[in-house]
Amino acid sequence: MKSRSAHISKRTLSTWALVIVPAVGWTQGTINLSTSAGEQTRFIVDGWTGQRLGGEAFWAQLYYANGSWAVESMLVAVDDPPVHPRSGAAAGVLASGTRLLNNINPRGGIATLQVRVWSAVLGATWEEAYWNWSSSTAAPGRCLGVSALFQIDTANPISFGLPPEVPSAIGASFPGVVVSSLSYPCIPEPATWAIGLCALLASIAGRKFRQGRLFETTRRALRRNAARGC
Repeated sequence: MKSRSAHISKRTLSTWALVIVPAVGWTQGTINLSTSAGEQTRFIVDGWTGQRLGGEAFWAQLYYANGSWAVESMLVAVDDPPVHPRSGAAAGVLASGTRLLNNINPRGGIATLQVRVWSAVLGATWEEAYWNWSSSTAAPGRCLGVSALFQIDTANPISFGLPPEVPSAIGASFPGVVVSSLSYPCIPEPATWAIGLCALLASIAGRKFRQGRLFETTRRALRRNAARGC
């Protein structure tokens, strides 16, 4: 009888362990990786020109750590891959949906965030990009930058029978990112020879246009004179 009780007790403890251990691991929070905040939106910009940057020429990744007291060396990347900032009219903005942050204690608590941005030619990850950037000669189109650290109150993704909390967008807290190569704009400006070539082509086109109009005017005048018997 004693051995049966001991067996039941061990089985009960094992069952509780299966319940408690995963619960301890559920220290998570969620955020919405959207930096749009209306008139208060801060952008990803070129440190030399102030131009808003986006499209496939750049990668952006979210880094985070638990609590409001974290320092940059404590940050880790989210599990999701890097994303391209938006381009066109929305250039310099991130809009990439929900991101799950692990080890946020308590669940849905405060997290410290940072956005890191780099030129796609430098690599597929921040770590690779930073190594290539720091070990090579500065050149146009080889840029990177990080935002200042900022904090956000994450949403609780596990509510035990209740709908999960809706994650907040980070736009209201996002400080923007200045991206630079230290020596050159991230998007190279046209070289002097290219500007000269464009001017030459424009001049030739204008000359051809004027010559065409002159030819047509002369032809019409000759026809009128012929009709008059001149």
